[in-house]
Amino acid sequence: MLLLTSTPDGGLPTNYLNDYINQSSSTPYSLVEFQGGSFDPWGGPGFEKCLALLGLEFERVFYKNDFSFGGNLGHPRGYTSYDYGAVITEERLNNSNANGSYTGNDALATTALLGNVTNFFVIRHGAYNALDTTKYTITLPTSMGNITIPQLGSSLSLHSRDSKMYITDYDAVLVVYSGPGETNELAVTGCSNAKLTEGEGVEIANKNGATVLKFDTSSTQRVVSFSSGLRIHIVNHLNATSALNIIGGAPEPLGKLTFNSKQVSFRQGGGVVTATADYMKPSINISDLSSCNWKVLDSLPEIKADYDDSAWPNADLTYSNNTARDLTTPTSLYASDYGFNTGNLIYRSHFTCKGKESSLYLATQGGSAFGHSVWLNDMFIGSFDGADLYENWNATYKLPATSGDAVLTVLVDNMDLDENFKAGVSEMKHPRGILDYSLSGYEKSEIKWKLTSNLGGEDYQDRARGPLNEGGLYAERQGYHLPGAPTDSWKSSSGPTKGLTAAGVAFYATTFDLNMPEGYDIPLSFSFSNTSTTTSENGTLATAYRAQIYVNGYQFGKYVHNIGPQDAFPVPEGIFNYHSSNYVARSYA
Repeated sequence: MLLLTSTPDGGLPTNYLNDYINQSSSTPYSLVEFQGGSFDPWGGPGFEKCLALLGLEFERVFYKNDFSFGGNLGHPRGYTSYDYGAVITEERLNNSNANGSYTGNDALATTALLGNVTNFFVIRHGAYNALDTTKYTITLPTSMGNITIPQLGSSLSLHSRDSKMYITDYDAVLVVYSGPGETNELAVTGCSNAKLTEGEGVEIANKNGATVLKFDTSSTQRVVSFSSGLRIHIVNHLNATSALNIIGGAPEPLGKLTFNSKQVSFRQGGGVVTATADYMKPSINISDLSSCNWKVLDSLPEIKADYDDSAWPNADLTYSNNTARDLTTPTSLYASDYGFNTGNLIYRSHFTCKGKESSLYLATQGGSAFGHSVWLNDMFIGSFDGADLYENWNATYKLPATSGDAVLTVLVDNMDLDENFKAGVSEMKHPRGILDYSLSGYEKSEIKWKLTSNLGGEDYQDRARGPLNEGGLYAERQGYHLPGAPTDSWKSSSGPTKGLTAAGVAFYATTFDLNMPEGYDIPLSFSFSNTSTTTSENGTLATAYRAQIYVNGYQFGKYVHNIGPQDAFPVPEGIFNYHSSNYVARSYA
């Protein structure tokens, strides 16, 4: 179930529980893609924009009713990252400052989750996109009978995009929170002689055998002690030195206090334990990539006259296994018919010139943000630079005069197969590769093609890293993206920032060590800061180039500079060796 990145009226279905009970109550149940963010397409605004409507307020409204796990697999219409604009980012960082029935108010909806003893009640606005502040009281069934809250008068309030959870007949641990300026009420049984030991503004009363506290949310600290030794634990994550205050329940005298398994000194008095959790800022030394010992390799030798493609499959199938599109060529040039489903595709066609080869019509398909380039022998003919909206492209290229034996080489940056985004539509069958072609002076049947892509195709070799890890670039087919590649014989280079002097594909590689401090979660990312532009009759545009990032053999980034928007590629520990050597490679086209 997918909610769009908007808040339309009636956009929240409430029938799923009843459907589940009626249809399949004995099996697991999933709500697929219940938001909490949104995907972002190639050329999109970036995941930060998703937080505007689908950030912490959205989750406060929806996720008290829906406890769920988020996604971590992208899709063919999006780029490498699947951050999703979630409250916790792809780098594991905090992305925000997040901290009817039963009410008698038709503007509110309450969901009851009833257990054997403990009950949960979730309250939200009946119109999930309401921005009102609504005052209410709520009557809840408890082991002591029905209790109307607040018991000491006044009312509760629900502000704008928010929801509340009420719990009855619980035990052991209590954590209470609310928004600024709200009135709160807390009732505790089995305790007496409650006393306000610090601060002011807490009303205390005994009602129906329970001690009731009423207070407004404030930034000042208030401490109430209970004679029974009730324990209240305050839990927090730290990225700076912070004070710890343990209020109530700590035995006196307290013998030992630890924080993150380390003993800390403390003071105790008035039922309160105070301590300081020290944050030791780690010393982090990361290699400067520009100063690393880079090696570079030509990863498009296929345009050279002496390149041998005799081992490549012949594209000679006179039919296609794809039922979604009829062939418009004498033989299938759909990559999947030959077992190639992922990554860059390379086609070559050998022919003998007749002197009439003035133009080439070419239609290709590679998915959103794909691109293609064409060479006649080693002469660059032209490219489609790609755009987020175009999954296929056709163009007619003017060919220079040539003679004798010739080779056409076509490189297609295949963005992998589509998914069926809508029921009944066979998007997943959209073929990849060359859809059609026409070489002036020749019948189509005179032009024979060969093709290749990832090593082994569907019988891929690298089972550890999986079928989507590599494509058909020469360096990939040779395994040069893997640690241990024979880079000693490659040319030395100042690195990928040098770029290319002519159309082609360069493959850069280097090795460096990391020695990160133990005990810290340190996010690392590769970031592209190059904002190079090209000036043409259409104005100033981002320079069209593409890159793939490999870390210890794993592809962890696909970058298209002229489309974007992603220019930072997080790589977690486990892919990076945080305490040893790392092999990093990058293709550049």
